[in-house]
Amino acid sequence: MSRLPARAVAVAACTAIQGALAMEPRVEFEPRFLRPGASGDVDLSAFSLPAQALPGEYWLDTQVNGRALGRLLIPYRRDERDGRAHACFDLPLLKRLGVDISRLASADESCRWLPEWVAEADQQLDLAEQRLALQVPQAWLAREARDQVPVERWEAGVSSAFAGYDLSFFDVDSPQGGARTQGYAGLSSGVNLGAWQWRHQGALSSNGGYQVLGHYLQREVAPLGAQLRIGQLNTQGELFESVQMRGASLFSDDRMLPASQRGFAPVVRGVARSNARVAIRQGERLLRETVVPPGPYVIDDLYAATVGGDLQVTVTEADGSEQRFTVTNAAAPLALRSGQSRFSLGLGQQLGHQQENAPWFAQGAWQQGFNDTLTGYSGAILAADYQQALLGAALNTPMGAMGLDVAQARARDDQGHRARLSWGHLLADSDTRLGLSVQHAFSPGYQSLAQAGRAQGKGADAHWRERTRATLNLNQPLGSAWGQLNVSAWRSSGWEQSSDFQGYSLSYAHRFADLGYALSASRERDAHGRDSTLLQLSMNMPLGGSRGSLTSGLSHSPRLSQGQVGYRNTHGPFNYGASVSASQPGDNGYLNAYAGWREPYGEYNVAAGQGAGSRQLSASARGAVVAHGGGVTLAQPLGETFGIVQVPEAKGARLVNGSELRVDGRGFAIVPNLMPYQVNRVDIDPLGLPLSVELATNSQEVVPRAGAVTLLRYPTQSGRTALIHLRLADGRLLPFGAQVAGTDGVALGVVGQGSRVLARGLKAQGQLRLQWGERGEHQCAADYALGRATEALEVISVMCEQTMEEAT
Repeated sequence: MSRLPARAVAVAACTAIQGALAMEPRVEFEPRFLRPGASGDVDLSAFSLPAQALPGEYWLDTQVNGRALGRLLIPYRRDERDGRAHACFDLPLLKRLGVDISRLASADESCRWLPEWVAEADQQLDLAEQRLALQVPQAWLAREARDQVPVERWEAGVSSAFAGYDLSFFDVDSPQGGARTQGYAGLSSGVNLGAWQWRHQGALSSNGGYQVLGHYLQREVAPLGAQLRIGQLNTQGELFESVQMRGASLFSDDRMLPASQRGFAPVVRGVARSNARVAIRQGERLLRETVVPPGPYVIDDLYAATVGGDLQVTVTEADGSEQRFTVTNAAAPLALRSGQSRFSLGLGQQLGHQQENAPWFAQGAWQQGFNDTLTGYSGAILAADYQQALLGAALNTPMGAMGLDVAQARARDDQGHRARLSWGHLLADSDTRLGLSVQHAFSPGYQSLAQAGRAQGKGADAHWRERTRATLNLNQPLGSAWGQLNVSAWRSSGWEQSSDFQGYSLSYAHRFADLGYALSASRERDAHGRDSTLLQLSMNMPLGGSRGSLTSGLSHSPRLSQGQVGYRNTHGPFNYGASVSASQPGDNGYLNAYAGWREPYGEYNVAAGQGAGSRQLSASARGAVVAHGGGVTLAQPLGETFGIVQVPEAKGARLVNGSELRVDGRGFAIVPNLMPYQVNRVDIDPLGLPLSVELATNSQEVVPRAGAVTLLRYPTQSGRTALIHLRLADGRLLPFGAQVAGTDGVALGVVGQGSRVLARGLKAQGQLRLQWGERGEHQCAADYALGRATEALEVISVMCEQTMEEAT
């Protein structure tokens, strides 16, 4: 593989000229201007515009019609017709670029120039930026969502095992509760073997023993766009209340869809009279702009994040005329895009609540998007002593998004019906967001599967059954000058209780200059009619730069009033702070302090407090251990999907993808979080590398499957680095641009100004071969010997001698 960094000196010298003459088709360098008396025979064609690459393979940031496809390995082959190296493409690479290979006239898989595949295609190489821009007519590209990631790029990862830990210790002594010490240990472990993944989650507490939270096998079922789990797990909770079970579950995984196809977003349809520009806005935000040909058009890849206000569409024709229309954009919680569907299936035994004989049950649910207005959904649960059926719809209307469903349940001798309504609306003129949710059971006989299980297991709340639950939310932005207001209220009542649970809260947040503050008030009433009220004020004042910020807070309730003043700061991986608080009644004061820091192998926190007759001390640690083919690597807390980075001999090199991620002494590092089914770019900062190590590439892209542990290898070349001052035997300087290679032909550098070369990959001693033309007099060899290895850049002078055969 050719190594672009080895030519960095010459490329950097030409960058300014290239930028100034970017509009020119070509620049010819006059070698005699580089050094008075130079021979004029030095070959500088590689540094002319447009930039020319030498034959080899290059990692290049590749674009097709302006769309970034990531860093790809592109082969360059010499074309005998013009003597230059050009990018060549085979069928797999063309498919990776999005070309519809079924339209190509030839099925030959040999590497060919791009115009030989598609005559109208073009390409531009920016060698200094390592970027390749391709232009391919739209008709030759496969139609897909704008952020579609081909299934061929999904990676199952490597076989591995891991264990994540979450440890905490808490020691307190107070007049009210006395002295007590508590500990907690959370465990999250797994093993990946091929497509199968084993997962276990559990927790050990000092007063509750060990509890298994989940224990199952899982794998992806890509043809169904779903995940399969077998073991102890929880059912899906979109339509029914989630319960713990021992069995199997198969459910849709929307993460397999492109990001522009997830969730609900309306389809924009219309007819263009000419090559027209379609602009889609939501208020002042431009969401999408594209050019469509004459005739009907469909735009169905808007992001779901745009939900929350109607869309304004402007179509500008080639003659400058415009047409405008509005597309309703209000989505109920369970709404899907037109034509999309989602399902879940579960079969197993219900667990929990100390049931001696866990009952078997089957559960299924289906959602279907019929059009932009209607999504239908239904589901059922079947067990020996319990049955439930549900039917509902989500409607997107100009008056807001509504969801309505009804359910009938039968448990032993009880049966009943339940209705559920949700509504959300955005008042565009005032930017007011309203939300309402109401659920009502028409008789005491209605029970969910979880309630029926608790009744059968005689749990503590087995006889309490909810009758009505209602929630109302209002969010009102008041503009940048006045802040934001939020109001919420809720009420819940049961069949067996005479009193209701109810409450409300009001909050207001604003920023005055650098001072941010928030006010809140809440009031609740429990089932016994007891009221509780809480008023709070919090403030935060940044001190500027790296000096941290001051915080303060006040809270008041009928039983207790408290005030607090504190300071907090963050310096790189460290964060720390302290606070002083006082409360009434009792005139109790308290001093708190905490510190936390993050390392490549974990996160750690300590805290302490001291007050009148009381004290507390706590500590926590979170991290993970990963076992893989290269050994065992310590890591920060892991997400569902993560990656292993291998950079040989690059101890201490920093990963750009997270805080304090560094390569360990064996050349490995863990990227703790990757997004499944999406393109993840993992970068290595070359500034942290020792001089003796050079990266072939410092950036790679990976598309992991859910739960995968992917391995990213970054090839490196080890060797000494030196700044070498070269002279010919007669004392002349070497010409600018002369190529420098080892005896094995591997390029080591390019001669720069003053006949100096920054050469990498050197052995302790050896020979350099220099060439600046085809004739023997334009070649020489230089023997060198380096001193003792150090971290400092070594500077040496050597003589480059021509052989008698070459001189003649």
